[in-house]
Amino acid sequence: DGIRDAQESRGLGDVYKRQVISDSKNFQQNTTNPQLYKHYDLKTQLPGGSELEIEVWDKDKYTSDDLIGITKIDLENRFFCAKWRQYVNKPVETRPLYHPSSTIQQGSIRLWVDIFT
Repeated sequence: DGIRDAQESRGLGDVYKRQVISDSKNFQQNTTNPQLYKHYDLKTQLPGGSELEIEVWDKDKYTSDDLIGITKIDLENRFFCAKWRQYVNKPVETRPLYHPSSTIQQGSIRLWVDIFT
């Protein structure tokens, strides 16, 4: 990808690529149980950097949006797990959401993840 810096050219860099999809136009007002139903195709290379991080935000009209929580999925671990690969139909998951400032779960998100080769 041509990502280089001075440290990397000396063999010191810990460079990674981050892919972000901001979908702030896809929201539902005044609910604690939104039904968003969105589909995203993302590319990654396995083995390699493969942590999928999903952030859920509360949209505010007059102030900055508030982070509700984050969940992380290790796609590489999943891809190389024999049990997970045996599923013909991957299950819908309920993943916990944690805010960086708290150890208490802030909510959850239901989602479905599959990896195509």
